[in-house]
Amino acid sequence: ATNAIIACDMCGRGYHAKCHSPPVDAWINGASWHCKRCVDQRYRVAAAENRASKRSDLFRFKGGQQRRQQELTPPCDTASTTSSTASEAGKDQNETHCYCGEKSDWLAQMLLCCRCNRWFHQRCVSSLQYPLYAGDKLYIFACARCNGGEEYLRRLELCWLDLAHLALYNLTAYNAPNYFDLDTVIMPYIMDNWHALQLPEKMWRTPVNERREKILTALTSSRKRFKCGREMKKRATIWGLR
Repeated sequence: ATNAIIACDMCGRGYHAKCHSPPVDAWINGASWHCKRCVDQRYRVAAAENRASKRSDLFRFKGGQQRRQQELTPPCDTASTTSSTASEAGKDQNETHCYCGEKSDWLAQMLLCCRCNRWFHQRCVSSLQYPLYAGDKLYIFACARCNGGEEYLRRLELCWLDLAHLALYNLTAYNAPNYFDLDTVIMPYIMDNWHALQLPEKMWRTPVNERREKILTALTSSRKRFKCGREMKKRATIWGLR
């Protein structure tokens, strides 16, 4: 039925599809779904944690030297779906961006306006429904100033290669180890964030028992992006970014 009752997988509350705000226009029976109340709460918690820990300024240690998050290569630098200008615009840390006029940290949780080439903080963008992941520039975004007073936001379609890269990027940026086990770290991280990653329907509907093989294929198919544990005489299930 078009106005069926849908239960939120997070809080358990039931909503009529047309009564929920925004209305649930397309929902696959049996698929995971989170209501706006839970999404907003998750957004607020993530934003608070982000501000408290100042994740964009975290340092990682490697070989006794401090290594900033900026040294990592985000998915947008290699993804075919995103223009290379996304990785170049706004790199000047002294340039002011966003509605708030604060300086930019282009590798933090920010969106690039495709018209004015300015970066906008996650906390300042009103059109976001889910928290941004570090290094995730796979969006088409136009700020309110460039788009007649209303923001435009569209998620670009991720492929399995982008998903594997984005997961490893966030794991590496916020954790001390440089390499992670596919079964105990990488796949649990992807599964925990499966809904919030806003994957295309074809990927989103992939059976759970097939997702690991898809990620493993992506990791092994691009050795320019990923490094296997075998190269360091470790387990073959260990992976990291180059």
